[in-house]
Amino acid sequence: MKLISRDISGDRPGNGFVEMTCENVDDLANMYNIIRAGDVVTSFSQRRITKYYRAHCEFVISVTEVTCFDELTGELTIKGTICEANKYCHTGLCQTIILGKNQKFKLYKELWDTLDLRRLNECFGVNRPPDVAVIVAHAGIANLCLISSSVTLWKTPIRYYVPHKRKDHAAVHEIRMEKFLLKIAEHFIKHVDMKTVKRVIIAAGFVLREKIYRALITAGERRANNVVAEQNWKIMLTRASSGFPHALAEVLSNKIVKAALDGCKFQSEFDVINEFYEMMRVNEYRAVYGWTHTLFAAEMGCIGTLLISDALIRSWDPENRLKNVKIIEDIEHSGGRVHIISSMHVGGKQLSLIHNIAAILYREAPEIDDIPLSDDEAVDG
Repeated sequence: MKLISRDISGDRPGNGFVEMTCENVDDLANMYNIIRAGDVVTSFSQRRITKYYRAHCEFVISVTEVTCFDELTGELTIKGTICEANKYCHTGLCQTIILGKNQKFKLYKELWDTLDLRRLNECFGVNRPPDVAVIVAHAGIANLCLISSSVTLWKTPIRYYVPHKRKDHAAVHEIRMEKFLLKIAEHFIKHVDMKTVKRVIIAAGFVLREKIYRALITAGERRANNVVAEQNWKIMLTRASSGFPHALAEVLSNKIVKAALDGCKFQSEFDVINEFYEMMRVNEYRAVYGWTHTLFAAEMGCIGTLLISDALIRSWDPENRLKNVKIIEDIEHSGGRVHIISSMHVGGKQLSLIHNIAAILYREAPEIDDIPLSDDEAVDG
């Protein structure tokens, strides 16, 4: 994230604006969690004025909805109403602004709360969490993903038929396997910058992962600047049972991988989710999930670790947000840990299965079972 100007306190809630540009998909993902209805966004956009003329100018809109974030294209779509007239439009008209990489914009809020300020300061922090590239594969199927602090970005899957290695088809198997490996290597070099990525994980069966590693080195040697060979110390090989995206959870659970990715935000998110499930297995009276039971545990003051998805935070209306942010602050002030889990990571997808919120308690609380669940939680449960 590149800061242009700022008129807010670094850690004290209040009103003000920040002018900035998003330099990558991770920055836009953070804006997706910061911008919400009622904010004012200023940026350039297009608008059809007549049948044959489309104007490109600066619009100031009061946000009504952040409609979508596309991690593949790196675009954030914001809808609102024009609150400052320009030479083409008067106030009150609907306007859409699509924020992309390296696009300057200004964001004004009547209230920057502690969650907003924390995420904003992380955007501008110098010690950004490392990026990781992961290849999961089995014969004929491979998937490449790039993991940053807020987003897990899956690239187009590689599918190439490789027949089983039988007596009469050994030669065909070898030829098609070579082409499959070449496709993986070309795909990797196209999407991964070995100079900036902090770690590369190749996850497959023992023989296949060795072949993929050699294919990457060979593909790098064909280039004038063999960055892959120079940075090969970043590459680690591990096991995966398949080449489909769900194998990523298996890879991140590996003890060697966890040690290599120690300090990465997304890995810590995944670890704390596993810690919660382990507590459920060992002592179910110290693990709660769902908003009703978690809120009751917070009122009792017995939450040691809170896990909450950014998807749940985005869904809060302004009135509930103020109340719920206060609950989170109280948990932190009492010594509890709060983990805001990205819904775009594998950990966030696991948390979504238990209503996007859970907590590990520092003492048993069997009385929580007597609290009736909300209708939505009861139906989903």
